[in-house]
Amino acid sequence: AACVLAVTVSVGAAGRYLSSRDVAEEFNMDNMSKAFSKGDGIEINQTQTYGEYNVTLLGVVNGANLGWSKPEEIEKEKTYAVVAIEKTDGSPMPDGTDDQKMPQDFFVSPLIEGYNPVNFNVMTMDGSVTWDVINGVEYRIVECDNVEIFADHDLLLYLQGFCNSSTALKIANILSPTINYEVGHIASFPII
Repeated sequence: AACVLAVTVSVGAAGRYLSSRDVAEEFNMDNMSKAFSKGDGIEINQTQTYGEYNVTLLGVVNGANLGWSKPEEIEKEKTYAVVAIEKTDGSPMPDGTDDQKMPQDFFVSPLIEGYNPVNFNVMTMDGSVTWDVINGVEYRIVECDNVEIFADHDLLLYLQGFCNSSTALKIANILSPTINYEVGHIASFPII
């Protein structure tokens, strides 16, 4: 199952989470933090519930040299989405320390309305994701090629949690004991 966080979702997360600027600062992305401080980014603070998780799009910013780009891409314009994920019951997200298991395997990607997501997603748009758990909330910064050229389309934030999970891998291994997973195998997953 998936969750798509559109820019039209209700507002209500402000004050409960770190700001986009503070997340960038925690991740040592000083230029991004400064961009949010100067008002170059858009604070969105919109939440949608996905199963047992609240997913909040905190903010979006575009610019060059704001994240951890490769040296050859320092001047390349990128889009960065700052996301918070927390459990709906208020229990802390696992952070991989001590006896806690690693965080839920979510695939978070921007999508552009009207464009095939197979061709336009975080992976095909030279993207990456950085995450950390701070005070029980998982924060992610999703980086991809600049999406400003799609300004006449809605930008959606897509969260896929099932196909990236250990449960999905177990089902895939039952349906196809080899490493060869065909489209038919994935299509037969028991998702309601």
